Amino acid sequence: MEKAIPDFPQYLAIGQIEIIPHTEWYLKGNIFDGKRVFNAWTEKLERAMASGYDGLRVSGDTAWLERRDWNNFIAYEGKINNTIGKYHMLAICTYPLHKHGASQAINVMSKHHYNLIKHRGDLVLIGGSEREREEESQTALSRVTSGKHLTVLQEKFIKEGFQNFEDREIIELLLSLVMPARKGRQLVKICIDRFKNLSDFLAAPPRELQKVGITPACMIYIKFLHELPAKVLKQGIVKRSIYKSSKEIFDYLYYSMRDLKKEVFKVIFLDPRNQITEVVDLFEGTADKIAINGREVVESAIAHDVKSMIFVHNHPSGDPSPSKEDKLLTRDLVFMGRILQIKVLDHIIIGENRFFSFAAERLIKEYETDFLNLKLTGTSEARRRISRARETGGQ
Repeated sequence: MEKAIPDFPQYLAIGQIEIIPHTEWYLKGNIFDGKRVFNAWTEKLERAMASGYDGLRVSGDTAWLERRDWNNFIAYEGKINNTIGKYHMLAICTYPLHKHGASQAINVMSKHHYNLIKHRGDLVLIGGSEREREEESQTALSRVTSGKHLTVLQEKFIKEGFQNFEDREIIELLLSLVMPARKGRQLVKICIDRFKNLSDFLAAPPRELQKVGITPACMIYIKFLHELPAKVLKQGIVKRSIYKSSKEIFDYLYYSMRDLKKEVFKVIFLDPRNQITEVVDLFEGTADKIAINGREVVESAIAHDVKSMIFVHNHPSGDPSPSKEDKLLTRDLVFMGRILQIKVLDHIIIGENRFFSFAAERLIKEYETDFLNLKLTGTSEARRRISRARETGGQ
């Protein structure tokens, strides 16, 4: 900025600064009038913009501030902060906090974007202003209702839904609902670079989201969107006969299991009408294996007093093909179920956008047949032993 503002010749000139005593700027007759000072600042800002400047950079020392003026000053700071957010204006203020109480310090800090506090010789940065939080709380609903200030992506989504949307655009659209659009656009590249795609972004832990600058308000939206499909799909299959539809079970659990980094073994309990009563996580393993205790599965089934079960576990590798251990486990669980008169309807393995169903591949039926054959073989062998014993005079 090389031009000087009329009637304020040295203000904002490069390398120069004008110092205005607080008695001439903040105080008149030793009284602080926030409205008068606010109007004076906005007047200077308008004159700067009209003179071809990009904005103002100002600083102020409030060592003069007394307790009697504090409430008036806090209201004034709020107005100033809102003005700074709308125009090209940077303000740096210093406060001698030793002159004021903790509640007063918190009040003034809440009005600023960032605060530097000197603590034991070190400067500690605290971010987040009241105005920024208010902006983040303005949802898309309020903007749609008013019919104003929709972004290009918001208008596109209203007209077309997610058709032709890339992951980057969907993330940007989501961020635009909970924070200023410009800030959301700045975060999109960071999110894509870190999480690679929409799925990993939605499934990211809060700690990872916080590292890239995602606010708590936005985390609520992300968690909401990640959990909502599973909730809706569960309502779609509860109180329905579902044992013949492994696809419905897959759709229901895929959204909650597709992003797991470890194998998790779930049991779905059903009532005599084969309607879901509960879904329980029984075991958790590593990325490529899981230890299943058949006794605990049986005890859980008895405790829930169920007549049938469906087993589900995931393969984090993305390939749902059953291993030899998966087949042996399922066979053993089918056998135990037959002994206890609890029917195993299916065992579903969830992979990357696909699944394997033991029932659909007729393996459940095969294991049931194996059990019956073993039972018949055992009965025949027992009869032969009794017959031999009688022939030899034994009982």
